[in-house]
Amino acid sequence: MDTLMLIIILIVIILCVITFIYINTYNKMQEYLTKINEVEAIIDNNLRNKYDNINKSVSLIKGNEKINKELDKNMFEEIVKLGTDPKEACNYVNGMVLSYLNTNLIKIDEFYLTPKMIHDLIKLV
Repeated sequence: MDTLMLIIILIVIILCVITFIYINTYNKMQEYLTKINEVEAIIDNNLRNKYDNINKSVSLIKGNEKINKELDKNMFEEIVKLGTDPKEACNYVNGMVLSYLNTNLIKIDEFYLTPKMIHDLIKLV
């Protein structure tokens, strides 16, 4: 009888230990799932913001393409009239100015540098 009681107590203890291990493992898995879901939400939000920025820039580029070409031409002509070498003026307007405008999503008519300022910058360089 004593050995039977000892075996039953041993089985109960083993079951308790197994249950404890299972509960701890389950809780850790739930923590990991929560962290994964949080990170996934952050990634989704960042991707959504990037997608919105791309859509905004594409519409700006397509919508203002004709206007930008005319304004670019006018700015280029004004810089050349001030005495800048046409090749340097073309490189600067098509390179640095348009790169800055596209990066910051602003129109050329909102650009704060005047043709005179650009002429002076080209002379400094």
